[in-house]
Amino acid sequence: MSKQDTISFKQLKNTEKRRHTKQKILDTLDDLLVHRDIDSIKVTDICTKAGISRDTFYKCFADKYDVCGWKLGEDMSRTIYRILSVDSGDTDTYNNWYDFYLLLTNSRRLYINAWSTTCYNSLDHYAYEYSLICARKVSEQLPAEKQTHLHKQFLEYSISASTAITSKWIKDGMKTSPENMAAIHICFLPKLSFDFQNGQTLFHDICYYCDSAGSALLTAYEKKAENNM
Repeated sequence: MSKQDTISFKQLKNTEKRRHTKQKILDTLDDLLVHRDIDSIKVTDICTKAGISRDTFYKCFADKYDVCGWKLGEDMSRTIYRILSVDSGDTDTYNNWYDFYLLLTNSRRLYINAWSTTCYNSLDHYAYEYSLICARKVSEQLPAEKQTHLHKQFLEYSISASTAITSKWIKDGMKTSPENMAAIHICFLPKLSFDFQNGQTLFHDICYYCDSAGSALLTAYEKKAENNM
């Protein structure tokens, strides 16, 4: 094994260990939320129950709310990765969003607690940034000449809208079913997926849900963006 391989193995091992620690902290916080709200739980409480030091906690997270932001970012980025990585139709996209909201529903206690605090704005930002990083990594598989300015803007706006919709749903108590939330994404947001062969986003999908004036405006914006590139 070469020195380069050894370094890579060590880095991988450290990454896996860090992820394991993060998951342990998340599970511990979720257990504590059975009997207490998140605002009354201290980092010391989490560390004591998890059997870790405060130093270890702060190497993983900035605070207890950051734990919740990481969880949403993980769940959302997995969904976005699946949508971007395959040339999926509406059915596949619907199923991916359905699985996402079902996953969040299974962690209802954690999410509702976190988004009921005054810190939810920072959680929204964390989830957005985390998901955007994931989406950008997938889009980097495109040839450089096909990673257009329009595509990058489209990606950012779509993820921003997805984060906002999800956050509102959580703050409202997750009352809408995962089936209906998935349908909302299909109806009111353009697909996040794009064609890897020609490098173009499936931008015109949104026109299906717009009136003629909206479609014309979208086409005009697309042409303007292409002229500015």
